[in-house]
Amino acid sequence: MRFAVSLVTTSLILAVSAQAQRSPFSPPQAKLQYAPDRTCDLQHLAVDIDIDYPNRSFSGKSVNTLSPLRAGIQEILLHAGTSLSLTSVKVNGATAKYRQEGKNLFIATGPLAKGKPFQVEIAYTSKNSRGTGFGSGGGGFHWISPNATTPTRVGFWTQGETAYNCEWAPTWDYPNDL
Repeated sequence: MRFAVSLVTTSLILAVSAQAQRSPFSPPQAKLQYAPDRTCDLQHLAVDIDIDYPNRSFSGKSVNTLSPLRAGIQEILLHAGTSLSLTSVKVNGATAKYRQEGKNLFIATGPLAKGKPFQVEIAYTSKNSRGTGFGSGGGGFHWISPNATTPTRVGFWTQGETAYNCEWAPTWDYPNDL
């Protein structure tokens, strides 16, 4: 009898485990996605952008104030859109080494103390920023152009939710930093 109970318990655990993996709101072929690990808490972001509308370009500087979540961190991950050309990266005012892999921007910081805030300043330009249209699943930086009915219509807008802010300002760009 003890064996039968164990077998039933195991079957129930397996059934519950399989059930927990299926969501009624996602298609069966949906790939599981997990939030990226954070090394730091983003405490403040200051962005200064100069817009050159006639040439559809902009340049800017983002200053990220971060606080390490653990001791011993020597490299951090931020995000920078692929249309951004980085011109300098500084950590606490000193030039820092970095590498960019797609939207991932890895910055060498040297040893950081847990909880001790530091600043990362990134200067950049963009000559090819073209966010996709609203509602099409894309975001970032969008230019507004004149059209036949409104020939004086000019400007731009940004869309950052959920992970498109890095298309116009290098920063931690994932909604898991509360």
